Amino acid sequence: MVLSNSPGPETLTELVDRLRPPASGRCGRGCRRRQHRRVTVPLKASRPVPVEPLRGKPVIDINNYYPDLDVHIAELDDESTTVTEALVSLLRPAAGPSAGVARGKALNNLYVTHRATLPRPAGHSERSVLPIAGDDAEAKQAETDFLDSIGYDA
Repeated sequence: MVLSNSPGPETLTELVDRLRPPASGRCGRGCRRRQHRRVTVPLKASRPVPVEPLRGKPVIDINNYYPDLDVHIAELDDESTTVTEALVSLLRPAAGPSAGVARGKALNNLYVTHRATLPRPAGHSERSVLPIAGDDAEAKQAETDFLDSIGYDA
């Protein structure tokens, strides 16, 4: 796991140390080498997301829309678009039409504190199943493999 934020990688040292493993570093130029990305920023903060590292890579959207905690977005309030479609509209123009942005949806239906307590080994009778969705078979397989590696079926 490599982390990134808007203030910069130097501000993530304490978090990375606390998460290690699976966190292995802070995102800087090394993020460009990663093959799989997750966008986990509030929608109101999506506009400054650097899109160049996303070019041609599948991006898994794990956002949910919480207007009481975020900002009201008219297109989401009137249900004329989805969270993932809104994210694509923010990221794709800057990344270009061939950018593989927001090609899937996963991990948005599990409360963050449960992610650490519910994982089970493969084959366990109480292993949780998390839904995924997407339009790219390779991205969905990568997400399935990732979920398996952290203790969930897809």
